Amino acid sequence: MKRKIKYFVLAAVILCSCSYPPPAGVIEVPVSRDQYQPLLDQSKYAEYKGQKMIFDSIDIAAPDVTNFYYLSEDKTIGYTLFYKSDGIQQPVVSFFWYAMQKVFQDVGIDVREELVIKNVPKLDLKIMSLTDQDAKFILTLSRNGILLVLKEINVSQKLPPTKDIPELKKRSYMFIDRIAEAILSDPDFKREFFSDKGKIS
Repeated sequence: MKRKIKYFVLAAVILCSCSYPPPAGVIEVPVSRDQYQPLLDQSKYAEYKGQKMIFDSIDIAAPDVTNFYYLSEDKTIGYTLFYKSDGIQQPVVSFFWYAMQKVFQDVGIDVREELVIKNVPKLDLKIMSLTDQDAKFILTLSRNGILLVLKEINVSQKLPPTKDIPELKKRSYMFIDRIAEAILSDPDFKREFFSDKGKIS
């Protein structure tokens, strides 16, 4: 994933002396990775502490998501993503990879970027749809090249409408937590993550 991220960063540097806001008339909500602080209940995920995981990639196949922002379901709010609150825009896949890495590490997982580590499970995600209250993604978990889990996961948070930008930022960070919770709590993911399936001596 590091190589992919470097390409995204290079593209961002080349393209992003300028910014890429949402369409005119859409409320822009700038979200920065440095301001995201995971709030998962670590006691619920204590079994993951100290476990290694290869976090290989996040891809996006969501039709309404651009390289640099995503929209609310009614397309009235657009979320632009940044490395830092005073920095350049960050591509959506890069932002979500680093944000998910941050929350996995926060619960104690030793997140690796190598393509293969013997007997260590590897996670890949593909986001199929994404708004500020709904996400659908394909989760792929493998070990030593052997497929363990391939499934679609849906995550939602239903909240009352608001145009308050600080509140919308807070909700966007909450949604990252919910996506991570959906992965770590998924029974198939959890079973195979801790299983011996695909392990080699």
